[in-house]
Amino acid sequence: AEWKVQIKSCKSTVYIGLEQVTWQQGLDWWSEAAIDCVWYYSSDGSLRTGNSILARFRPLPPHPLPQSTEKTDTGNRKASMSSSIPLRLPNARITPNIPPLSRTDCLTLKLSNRTLSFAVNDTLVEENIQGVHGSVRLCVQFEDDGDALCILPR
Repeated sequence: AEWKVQIKSCKSTVYIGLEQVTWQQGLDWWSEAAIDCVWYYSSDGSLRTGNSILARFRPLPPHPLPQSTEKTDTGNRKASMSSSIPLRLPNARITPNIPPLSRTDCLTLKLSNRTLSFAVNDTLVEENIQGVHGSVRLCVQFEDDGDALCILPR
């Protein structure tokens, strides 16, 4: 399976990935429960599953605060900082091979043999996520209500 999306607006971090169809839609991916249920590319240049960062473009700041989202009165999601959600970096690799995304970039996601690979602007990202399982769907989470993307034909 393959999907291609284009970033239309990226004022804050955008998360693009696959979630198991059994995962409750709209439920925050940045959680312990989402590990091995949700696999995604963060526009900051990192690959993640739940609240675990598998590989990232550059090191984290000295004392990062994990991000969480909560629903607003209109049902949209907004970002907030919370120290109650643990940050997991078990084997996070620092690599220049996961480019951050910005407006007009295209991200291609390809799932083959339980491996989720990515291409940014048709250039293959050398890192991938292995072990994707179950029936999955393409999903996106935004930190800023004004951010947007479009799904492109393959």
